Amino acid sequence: MYPLALGFLAVLIVGGVILFSFSILVLKEWERVAVLTLGKYSGLKGPGLVVIFPLIQSFTNRIDMRVKTSKFQSETTLTKDGVAVTVDAVLFWRVVDPEEATLQVTNYRQAVELAAQTTLREVIGRMNLAHILSHLEELDITLKEIIARKVLQWGIEAKAVEIRDVQIPEELQEVMSRAAQAEREKEARITYGEAEVEVAKKFVEAAAIYAADPNAMQLRAMNIMYEAFKRDKNTVIVTPTNVTESLNPNTLWAVWNKPEDTKQE
Repeated sequence: MYPLALGFLAVLIVGGVILFSFSILVLKEWERVAVLTLGKYSGLKGPGLVVIFPLIQSFTNRIDMRVKTSKFQSETTLTKDGVAVTVDAVLFWRVVDPEEATLQVTNYRQAVELAAQTTLREVIGRMNLAHILSHLEELDITLKEIIARKVLQWGIEAKAVEIRDVQIPEELQEVMSRAAQAEREKEARITYGEAEVEVAKKFVEAAAIYAADPNAMQLRAMNIMYEAFKRDKNTVIVTPTNVTESLNPNTLWAVWNKPEDTKQE
């Protein structure tokens, strides 16, 4: 009789220890659990030590309140102008209402990722490829706003969306590369032409000055010859006789010391 009673007592003790071990939770600072009493939601618990009454109460999976990241992509999606693209993006989000995340959706993480993926496909289908490539920041903001409205009902806050990559067909990449190169060549030619116009204007102004004052022309010719000799002492320059005569010291002295009133005339 006594051995049987002791065995029964031992079973009760072991069972009680097991139940007690399952009724105690230690939650980290960023963790929460929803407690159900007889199947009915009775509140959130955490962080710290949480005690659950066995057989009467149960709890859901631990909810992480920190910011999380989810990678998603549109797979192969046609843009508005009929180009097949694959867009990779990442969503930054967090649970702001653990109660809604527990009671309103079965798996809130999976729901967020699917909502982000379907939103990306919808937005890509309404935009042209050129607009997508040139307005990635605008696309980030649009995606974030639409996803935020979808997941808010589940107690989720969409904090930001960032486009990681836009993949387009290789043949289209070659066409776009050639177009970009042609555009750069066009800009270079325009810049060169504008420079030529400015140089021509300056030449016209210089010609007017030289025509009005022959002495200025002589000094310019002397400067050109000096620069030529300066670059290469072995340079042979063939010049008209009048230019050679301008190099005569007496001529130079006359030019430099010409009265101001005579120069003005």
